[in-house]
Amino acid sequence: MPEDSIETGYEQLDKELRELFDFCEGDGAQRLRQAVEEHSLDKQTLAAIIPDEALRVAGLLVSPLLYEGLVQNVNPAARPALESARRLTKEKLNSAFEDPLVRARSCELAAQVSGMGKPSPLEDSTNVIAGVSSLQTWLGAAPRLKPAVRFGFTNPTGRLLLDSLLDWDDILYLANALTNVLSKQMSEGQELAKLGQVKVTDTIKLARHIREISKNLCTIGSLALVYGITPAPAEGPDDTAQPPSR
Repeated sequence: MPEDSIETGYEQLDKELRELFDFCEGDGAQRLRQAVEEHSLDKQTLAAIIPDEALRVAGLLVSPLLYEGLVQNVNPAARPALESARRLTKEKLNSAFEDPLVRARSCELAAQVSGMGKPSPLEDSTNVIAGVSSLQTWLGAAPRLKPAVRFGFTNPTGRLLLDSLLDWDDILYLANALTNVLSKQMSEGQELAKLGQVKVTDTIKLARHIREISKNLCTIGSLALVYGITPAPAEGPDDTAQPPSR
């Protein structure tokens, strides 16, 4: 059996994969699909059907980018077992992950666990974020649903750097902090740029990013009203120079 030879190099991940194989090869997957189809799933039922370890790693396997990060991160000899786990997960649990509660619980579990059982130091050059995947979900139950997004950040080799569950306040705080830093640096460097002392590469790509950010901000500002959020009008460049607050 594939799970008998799992040695990814991470004790926690090995344990979770074995739990997932046991779950999928038993009657658990069928019970979970049935509960989803009958709309009888709640947190207690979900916890009784599928172990937390199995649900957490299943969430990583169904995300293409997070899965690629896992593949690059494990021992090469364990990759066939990882691929087998992914195929089994897609076969047995794809329909279950269409349920918001299943996705939300998977995100919660991912947010609670840091690392995969042992430290894995990264060189500075591999800490660059080169890929971002996201899984939108809703926490809680109607009429008090809470929107959240699970993000996976990977480096140029596909190694998973961060797997985090963020609500809208977290996302907007992060976006504000990043754009604040960029705005401040561009403002402070403008005189040097006018003198031709600053070299910026990939200006066409950077311009496209700025256009897309501006477009997204317009959409967010319009839709915010639907959720009872009334953004104040921008007060000009000087206002963005202040550090963002939570």
